[in-house]
Parts: sequence; structure tokens; C-alpha cells
Amino acid sequence: MVFGEILKKLRTEKGYSQDYVAAKIGKSKTVVSGYENNLYMPTLDTLINIALLYNVSLDFLVGISKKD
Repeated sequence: MVFGEILKKLRTEKGYSQDYVAAKIGKSKTVVSGYENNLYMPTLDTLINIALLYNVSLDFLVGISKKD
């Protein structure tokens, strides 16, 4: 699974909207959509914020390990 697919799956599993995620990580909905569609790659700081929001490791978020 690629990064954008992981993000979208996590978001939909939690029932979050792109607007909600954008507000929580300090980005626009357009940017969140761009992450999910693999148009943009977030900075390390943003990756950390996303991992904290979804309570997953950075390894899982970038597709290196499986979710517990």
C-alpha cells in the first residue's frame, strides 16, 4: 500500500473528514487531498502530527510496518 492509500484508509476508519484532518494538522483540505492522492509528500513535522492524530507509528504511516 502506498502512502496516500494508508492515509485515506486511516481517515475513513476513524470517520474523519479531510476538513477535520486538515484542521488538526494545520494544513488545508487541498493539501490533505494531495497527500491522499500522492501529489504531495508531507514534511517530517507534518508526518509526526499525522501519526499522533491516528495513533500510529511513523513506520506504519510510511508503509514500513504493519498496524498492531
